[in-house]
Amino acid sequence: TLKFWNMIDEKRARLSDLYRQFGVEARKIVMIEYAANEVMLSRIRSDEIKAVSEWKGRRVNWDWEQLILNSKNQPRRIDLAIWGAGELCGLVLGRVTSGRMYARIDRLEGAPDDHSLRGMVGEIATRYLEVVAGIAGCREAVIVNPAPDLIDFYGKLGYVSRVQLGDRTWGLKRP
Repeated sequence: TLKFWNMIDEKRARLSDLYRQFGVEARKIVMIEYAANEVMLSRIRSDEIKAVSEWKGRRVNWDWEQLILNSKNQPRRIDLAIWGAGELCGLVLGRVTSGRMYARIDRLEGAPDDHSLRGMVGEIATRYLEVVAGIAGCREAVIVNPAPDLIDFYGKLGYVSRVQLGDRTWGLKRP
């Protein structure tokens, strides 16, 4: 049984490396597309977690350190820090589902203060998601569990089709 678990660990490591590379390629593409706005994209590291914890007037109170820790064993994790003019402007966390049906955003938070990418964080985050989805071979990009007061905002980004789970909206996708 030890051989079996070692094989599982190796497979998970290879899968994690593959999706990490998908993220690298997606970040390059999106940074080129937004070069005029001086956008820099990276993975979420301790510096970003520290910076977001110091934001005043946040609309949500997510513990990004715990969110990243909880997703550490997800080999298909999507995590993104969005920088503009050297300032952290947003964080994104999601994943590609097994079977690659969906690339999904589970958490998206923009800096509450004025910054160089004000009004663009959602656009950049969803573009990144779509690029990852394309590279990974996913059928759709979805924003999961959108806050009801943000459904109109996501609609302006083109995410107007509801993905229903029973009687509730599980996510939003483009038509």
